[in-house]
Amino acid sequence: MQLGPTIIAALVIFSPISAHAAPDCEQFKAAFIAGAAEYKVPAPNIQPDNINHLSLHGEQYWNITTFGDVTTVMSCRWNSFRTFWANGINGEEITSTHHSLLMAIGLHSYGMEWPAALQVRDQLVRTAKVPPDPHTGYIPINDGKALFVINIKGAPIFGIWNDRYR
Repeated sequence: MQLGPTIIAALVIFSPISAHAAPDCEQFKAAFIAGAAEYKVPAPNIQPDNINHLSLHGEQYWNITTFGDVTTVMSCRWNSFRTFWANGINGEEITSTHHSLLMAIGLHSYGMEWPAALQVRDQLVRTAKVPPDPHTGYIPINDGKALFVINIKGAPIFGIWNDRYR
């Protein structure tokens, strides 16, 4: 029996993608820096957000600056990875290219091997372009979820969150 492309896409969309266990924040940051070097993109500048001093629950937020046209933030709880978000500032081609690179690096930093990270990134983008919801792609991955949205202005938004710390 041969499976058609629609059935294969549905299986990919609705089955969890295997990744290693969710990293802690230091592992995520180190993998992000290594991923940027591997892709030969500017070295990310990872700085704590000013809101960190207000957290009473072990929450920490990190701004990750790699490209000026994509805002990237990571959050942790007691050094356990919680979320990663990359938001393009517009829908221009160069912003989409930068965003696509950061999606792959983020998925790899979350514990995926490069081929799986690229597959998930590409599947999220394809899913966001087809009905029934032509602006959103969503895939469960180990211990969490990955989301890709094209907002009303055409700007890309990508997120990973660890369900244990949601």
